[in-house]
Amino acid sequence: MDIVIISGFLGGGKTTTLNQFIENARSQNQTPAVIMNEFGNSKCR
Repeated sequence: MDIVIISGFLGGGKTTTLNQFIENARSQNQTPAVIMNEFGNSKCR
C-alpha cells in the first residue's frame, strides 16, 4: 500500500493536487482513500 501525504501553505494547490491524484487513481481502476486532518470547506471529489 502506498501512502501519500500532501501538506502546504494556504492556496498552495493541495486540493487541486489531491483531486488530480484521485482522478488518476480512478482512471487506473484503483480506489483511493483520503484521510483529512483539518475540516473546512474543501472541494475534494
